[in-house]
Amino acid sequence: MKELYLIAGCKLKCNCGSAVSELKVTSQNFEHVENKLQATEGDKKPNENIFPFGACSLRRRKPCMPQPMMWEGKIDWDKIDSKATLTNKCTLKCAVGGVISVLDAGQSWYGIGKSEEDTSQTNTLAEYVTAKDPIKNIYEIDKDGNINPRGEDEESDKDIIYISDNFTGTGSNRTLKAGATGGYEIGEKGFITNNSKTNSSKKTKYIDFELNYQKGMEYFDQIAGWVKNNKVDVEFIIQRADVPVFNRWGLLTGYTEHTVVGTSGSEIGVVTVYTGNKVWLNGHIHPGYTAYDNDSDDMQVGGSLIPSGFLMKIVPTKKNNYQFQVAGNADEGDNLSAKDMPNARIFIYAPKHDTTIEYKYNTIIKAYGGKFQQ
Repeated sequence: MKELYLIAGCKLKCNCGSAVSELKVTSQNFEHVENKLQATEGDKKPNENIFPFGACSLRRRKPCMPQPMMWEGKIDWDKIDSKATLTNKCTLKCAVGGVISVLDAGQSWYGIGKSEEDTSQTNTLAEYVTAKDPIKNIYEIDKDGNINPRGEDEESDKDIIYISDNFTGTGSNRTLKAGATGGYEIGEKGFITNNSKTNSSKKTKYIDFELNYQKGMEYFDQIAGWVKNNKVDVEFIIQRADVPVFNRWGLLTGYTEHTVVGTSGSEIGVVTVYTGNKVWLNGHIHPGYTAYDNDSDDMQVGGSLIPSGFLMKIVPTKKNNYQFQVAGNADEGDNLSAKDMPNARIFIYAPKHDTTIEYKYNTIIKAYGGKFQQ
């Protein structure tokens, strides 16, 4: 059976822990498998590579404080920067007493050994070192907000995102058209691979800009432009928050700022990445265009210019100079999310109206034309 190389984000478990954890690769930054960094024996540092596994049965169900030692079963003859590579057969002993093993390698193709489907191969181990993917830096963003690698531009040192109009072909064979223009440079080559994540509920895929808030906002505004031109049809979120940092013993040592931009792939909602009183900014894009009748006596709810959970008598539009009147609210949708972020500036931006609405829990603060005013 083929041994599979471990890559960033692969799932790990501990026989004494109550939860699954993900491996973060920091030992090298140039070898990739399926466009993710490949793991080596150097990826063993607590709370940098190996993260807590919930409650520890050896500590009377107290929080896990991993103390990883040495990877066992590593591939000593296949090294990256003098460090042996890892496969899904490797284990990692913890000084507390547990054994960490691989639940999911994170990919299902590249590795060593013989796959179950291929009986023509021999059993000479060295024959099965699979060529690793070159790092791809050409990406396609589709109408559902999915960002997929489509190829490599060897002349560019940037990750570049193009809308679907710039590609030809189907499925994994889609390639960038000759002379394609309008690509957005999101960061250095490898940035998307190294900074793409999902939230704890696995509903929101996002890119973490870490301390670079301005670049995150620039990307958010770029997406708004694609939404306005009908190239992307789903809600996107931007959040800026201070995220807790823990030491190897699980103790809080401080906070670090992160700015994230992502989507849940829905036209009518997006699940937040962060919540609580350390969130400083929470904005999201409302796609679509809604015609409102402010001359009607009917209450208005929903649509692109009303945060969900608010009932409006007068909706702010360019025609009425962005005047508004709230008729009521409910603990749901955007309003409910605002309740959980009391210190944040919160807004929706409707690109097809070119209108921003800032609000708090149960309160519309202001509305104005144009993008969010920082």
